[in-house]
Amino acid sequence: MKFDNVSIVGVTHVDAPHRIPSEDLDARMAETYRRLGMPARLLESLTGVKARRFWDRETRPSDAA
Repeated sequence: MKFDNVSIVGVTHVDAPHRIPSEDLDARMAETYRRLGMPARLLESLTGVKARRFWDRETRPSDAA
């Protein structure tokens, strides 16, 4: 598709309301890490992601758009 005379009027973002730090996920996986001989706090060190955000289960993508 080709468009002519198009411009972006505005840009915004919305963060999902539920924030789960990588530390919390690592804590949940601590026993698995230990059993497999993996270092603690592995998730953030591998991905660089400090936290993840989630929407409520009933939230549709169009609700967040």
